[in-house]
Amino acid sequence: MTERKPFATAIPDPWKQDLNPDAGAGINDPQVGPSDQQETIPAADLKAVFALYPNLSDDELRHIPILKPGTRLKPGARYLDLRTPGSEFSGRGDMEATADHLYVAKDEVDYELWNKLIGKQPR
Repeated sequence: MTERKPFATAIPDPWKQDLNPDAGAGINDPQVGPSDQQETIPAADLKAVFALYPNLSDDELRHIPILKPGTRLKPGARYLDLRTPGSEFSGRGDMEATADHLYVAKDEVDYELWNKLIGKQPR
C-alpha cells in the first residue's frame, strides 16, 4: 500500500501560493501566523478623524495609531473602529484592516484616551 501524504505536502511547490495564498491566516503561532508588529499611521495624519472626533486635540490624535489597510488583526485583541463610535470588538486571526475602517488597537492607546474614544465619561 502506498503511503498517503498530508494535503499540504501533496501540492507541488509552484502551485502552493496560488491554491492557498493565506496559509497562515488565523493561526495563533508567531512562527506561522501574523507577527506582533502591526503597521499603523497616526490619526493626526488622516483628515477624516478630525471630522469624526473634533473634541480631541492634535496631540491626542498623534497618539492614536490606526492600522494600515491589509494589516492582520491579532486574535483576541480589542479594537475600535473610529468610523463607527462604540464599535469595540475582539479581533480574529482571519480579519484584516481595510480602507473602509479606521481600526485602533486598545493595547496601543493610553487608557484615558481609549475611554474618550469609546465615549466613557471620567468620574
